[in-house]
Amino acid sequence: MPSAQPQREWPLPDFEHPESIQLPSSNEFGRPLDTLLPPILRFGWAAVSGGVRKGVDLLVPEEGDTPDGAEITAPLDRAKEAQRALIDEHAFFGSEDRFHSHGAQVWRTEAWPLGQVLHGRIAIAMQDGDWERVDAIFTELESYRVGDGFVGGIGDHKRYYDDNAWIGLAAMQAYTATGDDKYLHHAERTFRMVRTGQHDDGGLYWLEQDRSGRHTCSVAPAAQLAMQLYSATHEPKYLRFGVDQATWLNENLRLESGLYGDNKNDASGNVDPTVYSYNQGTPLGLDVQLFHATGDRRYLERAQQTADAALTYYGSEDRLWKQPPVFNAVFLRNLLALHAAAPNPKYVAAVDAYLDRVWTEGRNAETGLFDQGGIGHYDQDAGSVIDQGALSQLFAIRALPPEQWATLA
Repeated sequence: MPSAQPQREWPLPDFEHPESIQLPSSNEFGRPLDTLLPPILRFGWAAVSGGVRKGVDLLVPEEGDTPDGAEITAPLDRAKEAQRALIDEHAFFGSEDRFHSHGAQVWRTEAWPLGQVLHGRIAIAMQDGDWERVDAIFTELESYRVGDGFVGGIGDHKRYYDDNAWIGLAAMQAYTATGDDKYLHHAERTFRMVRTGQHDDGGLYWLEQDRSGRHTCSVAPAAQLAMQLYSATHEPKYLRFGVDQATWLNENLRLESGLYGDNKNDASGNVDPTVYSYNQGTPLGLDVQLFHATGDRRYLERAQQTADAALTYYGSEDRLWKQPPVFNAVFLRNLLALHAAAPNPKYVAAVDAYLDRVWTEGRNAETGLFDQGGIGHYDQDAGSVIDQGALSQLFAIRALPPEQWATLA
């Protein structure tokens, strides 16, 4: 979601389920059993078992941990360290499969942050083969399901089209990596909800309950999801959707600068020219996918033009650093997908420069969170679940062999 949008109200707390409860098998994504317990039992168990588990985690750190991170140089190791910090700092109960933000109370995180944590877990699993942790997050997401899609969070009744597109893209990344049809079916089901946000004239709304405008952050990821599904199934309906959305996007939200504005208001027809880094990444990534699907080099050339315009814009006045890391992770992973299609050293150099600065200037040596050096942030405070999860994702993606960047979206 663009940071310009009104902040959502966090749902009431829903506490951690016991570790001893067996989660559904990896072949299904059922509703977590803790949601069936009365609230008072969930609260009581969380208070007792959580403190014990957290204490054990602190007393027995994972083998090979480096407290200050100074000796961690490999991108994959940095990704895992970022996830470790996320778990320790944002999950009071020490669980590696459940994520919470913390403040005056313990909140279960929203679907949008959890989706970014999921992307990070998948990128790590692509290298260490630990898909059980990936499946545990998919299982957690079932708590948010309403129909074919997901609401913003527990206790929230709103469905955001972009939230659902991100989750669908994560499922397709898992399918591409494993070939397991359960991920493909998950993405297909999610897309059924996403496509209901399409306007008759093209474009996609941001929020199911507020159809006042169409946003880059919903249009482009939804089209990317369709293109991923087309790559897997070769069903023409997905290609048509991707082409139609790309056409609307470029006719309505591409600015004279070559960058993409935030949204177009249906009532006034006005375009909000605010530019966010992720809103440059998804359109260029979509064009890369259209190039792969059609062979039309005009898509590739437009992706390169967008990349050049974005790198020029964000390369001055420290703009990239000031963007929320979650926005930058989306932008830069799509930049790597473009590099796979049309190699250009400056694309990889931009990713490396940002990640090196994140680690050396943005990382808090005491907590492992990326909340230092004036780094941008999505939530009110730096080092939140969504930004931490996004950066762990980007470090893990950077560790992938370059030929695998072609599968990113």
